Amino acid sequence: MNDKKALRLLGRTTGLVLIAHQLIFQLLSGLLMSFALLFLPSSSSSIYISSDIAMLVSGIIFLVFYFANRRVIKENSPHKGEITLAGFLKCIIIILAANAFLSAANILFTTATGLSLTVSAVEPDSASIPVLFFAVALFPSIVEELIFRGVIYRYLRQQGAPFAAFSSSLLFGLIHLNILQFLFAFCMGLVLCHIYERTGKLRYAMLLHFINNSLTVFACLFDPQTVMVAECVAGAAALVFGIIFIAAKKPRADCRGLLSKCRYFFTSIPMLLLTAACLAVCVFVIFIA
Repeated sequence: MNDKKALRLLGRTTGLVLIAHQLIFQLLSGLLMSFALLFLPSSSSSIYISSDIAMLVSGIIFLVFYFANRRVIKENSPHKGEITLAGFLKCIIIILAANAFLSAANILFTTATGLSLTVSAVEPDSASIPVLFFAVALFPSIVEELIFRGVIYRYLRQQGAPFAAFSSSLLFGLIHLNILQFLFAFCMGLVLCHIYERTGKLRYAMLLHFINNSLTVFACLFDPQTVMVAECVAGAAALVFGIIFIAAKKPRADCRGLLSKCRYFFTSIPMLLLTAACLAVCVFVIFIA
């Protein structure tokens, strides 16, 4: 099978699996959240826990997909290696810098237009903070890494690590269904793929993911105005850092042909439908957030 046909087949298979996953997840999370709001005490914890339960149930699709493609996925696992503390801290800084920059950009966009690039965050009560660390930080960092790095990245890696990192990260961003998280999840996905490729150990990607999500919960303990100022300052610093970092990087030879591969992968019918639907929701969210 030539690369063009193989990439379209990858796109069809991955697109169908993600469409099925998203349909089940969105339907189930909507039902569970409605039940929580109607019959349980009003709490942000119950909303996030409902989402986690829906994520766990809909994740069964990827479990089936893994066993159906176990040989290919195992054959394309990254080789085991190590990473230095400095390298790990560098990954954390890049993720935090991207988060701060995009948050600051959203603040400026909201100030200028009155619109928001993301959905309004659910305000937690103090009693729910420990539960939120589990529901927002720990649980998603494990399940999402198992799905997107553990299954999708390894499955797509048969067409090369750069293609797998770019495509799986783009899909990871799309399924968040709002522009701000789409951009950030894409950036974070690239870093998580990098550290997984470097070490061959999924637990490092889970730890990075957990650290990022934990800081989101931790920020709820502070005054929103203080967080806003901190994000703007950190965002400006992140912009400078990003320009220096990108300027210092040299293009890798094994990234050649990446756009061509993505063209065939993302133009399969299921992938086109998934991408169009996710982008439509992203645009819609801007006007209802």
